[in-house]
Amino acid sequence: MGFAQERISAVFDPVSDIISDEYEAGAFLIFNCEKKHWVCVLESYYKECQDKRLDEVNKRGVSHSCAPIGQFPSKKSCFQRVLYLTSHNYGDRFCVKSEWKEKGFE
Repeated sequence: MGFAQERISAVFDPVSDIISDEYEAGAFLIFNCEKKHWVCVLESYYKECQDKRLDEVNKRGVSHSCAPIGQFPSKKSCFQRVLYLTSHNYGDRFCVKSEWKEKGFE
């Protein structure tokens, strides 16, 4: 992919960036703990995940609904990280709440 194409793909394109009923593609990586999948999303979804996670800390249950992983330089680099994580069978330990990790539940 040339430089011009990379710049174009950084711009929002509804045809390719509305990736589900829940998300729009972006450079922020989260893990959906309920549906057990990685997704690169816009910053607004990432922040929503962070807020939900903070809210869930004191609620009952063993796991969080999502895990905010980090920001990447571009959507493409985020997608490349997802490919790496899925091909290396990276686990979902970050979904388990801290108190349960201390009890050995993972």
